[in-house]
Order: sequence, then structure tokens, then C-alpha cells
Amino acid sequence: YVSRNDRNGTEFTFRRMAKSGVNANLHAFNTLLQAYARTADVPGAERVFARLVKAGFTPDALVYSTLLQAYAKAADPKGAEDVVERMRKSGLKPNAYTFNSLIKAYAEAKDSEGAEKVLERMWLSGL
Repeated sequence: YVSRNDRNGTEFTFRRMAKSGVNANLHAFNTLLQAYARTADVPGAERVFARLVKAGFTPDALVYSTLLQAYAKAADPKGAEDVVERMRKSGLKPNAYTFNSLIKAYAEAKDSEGAEKVLERMWLSGL
């Protein structure tokens, strides 16, 4: 469902797993998060993020980067920057994938100057 950008199908499968007694792991939550991110559904992606935290999972760099994709697709660089700050506050360092998603957020917003500044930050971080 995710590859077809079918949020509803992904959500249905996720809920069906739970009803069948299959406990979702971090990978399953990230897959669900990806379904929302691919369609630029930022509120939905944030709800999934909150659900995975409520379920007791600690978001890793991949989860934060997937959430960041939602903001990038929505052309919301400020929101994307906020996700990176949340990531840092959780003790995780942005990686190349994170920076690439952040650059995409600026590019989608037609802000080449912002994208260049992110690229410079990426180089200064050693990536």
C-alpha cells in the first residue's frame, strides 16, 4: 500500500494487525509513517509519530527522517527544521539522509538560498 501512496490501505493493514494480536514494532510504525509522509499529510504523520511514542517506542534517526519527508513533500522548510531540532534534542545527530530531506524541503518551497545553507551545514558537520 505504501508504494501506491495508499494511506488508507496502509492504516487498514496496520489496524488489522493489531486486531489479530500482532504487536507493531518500530519498523511497522515507520512504514505507516511513510504512508503519510509520501502524501505530504503532515498532521497524519505527526499523529502516527505521537502514536509510536505513546506505544513506548523511542524514535530513531530513520523515524525522524521519515517524519521530515512529510514536511519536505509539503514544502514546509520551517516544519522540517523543527523536526531536525526535535531530533537533536532527543540526542540524535542528523545524518546525510536527514540533510537531504531538509534540502528537499527548501527546494520544494523554491528556496534555493535555504537549500544552499543546509548544504553548507551538512559539509560543516563532516558529511
